[in-house]
Amino acid sequence: MENIYLSVDPYMRSSMDAVWDLHTPLDGRAIGCVVESRIPHLVRGDLVLHRKGWRTHALVRAEDVQGLPQVPGVPISAYLGILGGTGLAAYVALTKIARLQTEESVFISAAAGGVGSAAGQIARLLGASRVIGSAGSAAKVTHLTKDLGFDAAFDYHDGPVSELLTQVAPKESTSISTTLVESISKRRSVLCMNTGALRCAVRWPSTTALSPQPLLATSLALC
Repeated sequence: MENIYLSVDPYMRSSMDAVWDLHTPLDGRAIGCVVESRIPHLVRGDLVLHRKGWRTHALVRAEDVQGLPQVPGVPISAYLGILGGTGLAAYVALTKIARLQTEESVFISAAAGGVGSAAGQIARLLGASRVIGSAGSAAKVTHLTKDLGFDAAFDYHDGPVSELLTQVAPKESTSISTTLVESISKRRSVLCMNTGALRCAVRWPSTTALSPQPLLATSLALC
């Protein structure tokens, strides 16, 4: 297998501490092109998804690969993004866990990241009335509103998130998809997903860190 695309994911940081041995190639999702095969259903030139990434070539078993269709107009790299784990995490979080309803408003933190940006665009397609995001720089905020179709966005460095959120969504019933446990209060539901930033934490923060007031409904999913 000759690798064409490699995926860089947050879980890799914690795996360096506890999973992977020193001086060995990193595992990770990759898209490769078959250069030689002893498997009847995979031939030279086929594209596959596998987890033996972070090297130019890999030797993989039949059970460790997934064949990828080549669809006109769809870049192959999409299978590591919107058509891969990040897109799936966003879609499942919104439809199966948060159960987003038409005309509800959605707030997404780390919205310029892979899962966050997918969640914002999927929420729009699902009929959300407003899609609001937070990010870590003015450039990312501009990207959210100008390129990704978010209705509003803010830089979380500009003040307490609960206050910034209230300024852009003072009345909405908000479903929250978050990667950072921050002080967000008076919201009806909280969904924690794609918590890569917390994988290196010594202790998982309690739900009381989310808000000094009780949460009426809380769903927690680690993706």
